Amino acid sequence: MKQLILFVLFLGLSISCRKADQDAPPSDPLYQKWRLIETRNGTGTWEPVSSESVMEFRANGNILYPKSEPACCSPIRFERQGETLSITETYGGESCIYVDCAAPAAYKILSLTASELIMEMVYSFDQPVLAGIRMKYSVSK
Repeated sequence: MKQLILFVLFLGLSISCRKADQDAPPSDPLYQKWRLIETRNGTGTWEPVSSESVMEFRANGNILYPKSEPACCSPIRFERQGETLSITETYGGESCIYVDCAAPAAYKILSLTASELIMEMVYSFDQPVLAGIRMKYSVSK
């Protein structure tokens, strides 16, 4: 009888200590990995993206590119003010020394859910949006 009770206790403890199958979603859905799936210029239609582009926003203000090295002038640091992500630093590795950057000054979040992010590039705060370039992302695992 003691062995049965100990077995049931051990079984209960081992089941309760098991890690959850799914990670908890982030408290702010922005702070995760995003895969670019479509872009849109102006009032045009959404066009699928053929290349693999993944970026991860971190709560500390870093932007990581986990599947590749960032392209020249790609944003790598930001400050968030509500729905605006002001770009504070861009990538400028050795291969970028002759590149004249025209990186966005900020990204404006137009829509953000747990599984989809739509942003618009802002190139200058004097001229808020350049040709309405929008990017649609889905969560990347």
